[in-house]
Amino acid sequence: MDTQPVVNPEQSSLKKSPLIFRILWRFLIFFFIVFVLIVGSGFIIGYYYQNEVKEYVISELNTQLNTQIIVDGKDIDFTVLKNFPYASVDFKNVKALEATNNAKKDTLFKAGKISLQFNIIDIFKKNYHIKKIEVDNVDLKVRIDKNGNDNFHFWKPSTDSTNTSFAFALEKIILNQVQLSYKDLKAKQNFDVLIKKSKLSGNFSEKQYSLETVSDLFVNLIKVDSTNYLRKKNIHSEVALDVDNSQLTYKIKKGKIKIENLLFAILGIVIDNNDPGINLSIHGNDM
Repeated sequence: MDTQPVVNPEQSSLKKSPLIFRILWRFLIFFFIVFVLIVGSGFIIGYYYQNEVKEYVISELNTQLNTQIIVDGKDIDFTVLKNFPYASVDFKNVKALEATNNAKKDTLFKAGKISLQFNIIDIFKKNYHIKKIEVDNVDLKVRIDKNGNDNFHFWKPSTDSTNTSFAFALEKIILNQVQLSYKDLKAKQNFDVLIKKSKLSGNFSEKQYSLETVSDLFVNLIKVDSTNYLRKKNIHSEVALDVDNSQLTYKIKKGKIKIENLLFAILGIVIDNNDPGINLSIHGNDM
């Protein structure tokens, strides 16, 4: 009578396990090599290109800014790994003066950090397009006097930047802990808002683009003329809108605003040209 060999399941498992372990071990080695290459490349690029990139970015900013920026050289860093897959030039402890013609200028803003981020490949092409900006711990004071003159247009009027090697092609802006004080003496408006965290996404360099924002705010004060509209309120907002910079119009396609425990849906349009206007529909369920 023929007999079949008896196979012990435990022995079979032992025979197969070395193959599985070898495959896993090879994957671990592969990922370790990739990790070492990325980190090593980051250190090499950062070491050899840091002075060149920092000096170029600072030079270009100085030619395009309409006000004085105060920052210590030791507080300017170039990094490839910190914001990977972006490379970035980070400015710490930044101070900017008002963009006015006054002989004595007040402070426009102070920032703990401003990070300008671009694709790593831009370093080798020497063609820097800033894709992302991240700012932390900012105290911003926006002012408009009785004649309508403002203090915040610190960027020189843009010309055609398509042929320049340094340009803003923004796709994302991240704000963390931004204290905004806005006073318009002409329109009698006074806003005092803490932007705890805000993320804005869109092709900001285009004349027409879709913008999506998610923000957490604390409103100390929103006052127009002698009326206080909001005071000491937490706000969460999620808004999608179409921006038309040529017509200075902002169409809200979808909006959700939560003021403390009250949730509102918002739609409408804001016009900021020579004939400004606001047309909004605000709806709340079970109010």
